[in-house]
Amino acid sequence: ACIVDLALNKIKGNELPFPPSEEQQAIVDAISPEGYSPANILMVAFNKSIQEELDKRTPDDITCKTMHSLGLSVIRQHFKLKSTKAINNFKVDNLIGEVLGLNSRKVREEKPIDYPAIKELVGLVKVNLIPKEDWSPEAFRKIISNYLIKVEDEQFVMQTAVAILERTLNFEQDLYVDFNDMLWLPVMLDLTAYQHAVVLVDEAQDLSPL
Repeated sequence: ACIVDLALNKIKGNELPFPPSEEQQAIVDAISPEGYSPANILMVAFNKSIQEELDKRTPDDITCKTMHSLGLSVIRQHFKLKSTKAINNFKVDNLIGEVLGLNSRKVREEKPIDYPAIKELVGLVKVNLIPKEDWSPEAFRKIISNYLIKVEDEQFVMQTAVAILERTLNFEQDLYVDFNDMLWLPVMLDLTAYQHAVVLVDEAQDLSPL
């Protein structure tokens, strides 16, 4: 936040509120009329409220996004998503129904055996960016153990999770996403994104490999 404040003061021609460190000065110099143009600057935040605050405080041609909206924008560059319900957080429920031959509403209402475990395992594989070549029983058992997922039929849960993950990668068959897909699909499908000369990430120390 202090770096953003320094940069905004520099852009507006104001006196800097405090002497920047060497690293901060390098960023301030980049985000200034003498550095990169605002159109080549991307600011990324973890949550919507911070992103909206950055939007208010930065020039219009600086791009401000949350992590997930950035991922979604990359997907939109490569695919024409459904005009309605492009974001559907029941997607995994729908795919569980498809894989098991059940109605997706029935899946949500009746919650068949190990339904919560399947959903949680699929989500954690995405969040932890487990490569496809590592979708092994050993890797899945480690996730189940580390996250204390309650499982009745371990083999069934792992096989169903793999089927859902593979089905999700066949993205053109669906053309809609859930929240986890926004970050997972651009990486797994190796989608290229618009390039920016400078990327500033709020709370960058909290970034995961994803």
